[in-house]
Amino acid sequence: MFNKNSGKMSWKTNIVFLLIIGGVLFFAPCHFSGASVNLKNSADFLQLTGGGAGFSENTDPEPIIGRIIKTLLGFLGIIFFILIIYGGFLWMTSAGNKDKVEKAREIIVNSVAGLAIVLFAYAITWFIVYELTQSTGFLG
Repeated sequence: MFNKNSGKMSWKTNIVFLLIIGGVLFFAPCHFSGASVNLKNSADFLQLTGGGAGFSENTDPEPIIGRIIKTLLGFLGIIFFILIIYGGFLWMTSAGNKDKVEKAREIIVNSVAGLAIVLFAYAITWFIVYELTQSTGFLG
């Protein structure tokens, strides 16, 4: 686990460690959120699973697309969080090396700019769609 020469963990060990922690954080809610259910056949299972995921008999594309967009925005938030942590980690471990500090600063600034672009694009799109539906009376 530790490099014999320096007493520090190798980069391969760090990656494996991060993958294990990420897997635990990703799959733990799936494991702990389910209650034991007595199912008679696979159709009951599919109906229960679809209902739990938010899919019911309503097959309109708008709610499905909305859920997909919310999921993608959630993943973008996770990526932003990981990039900020990574940039902060690089900055804190730079030991005063100006090149490493500049690289970390660049990662943080670029990730904040990317998140701002995504959020502004979402806000502008939501505003345009909202105003179009209100002015045309499309949704009632």
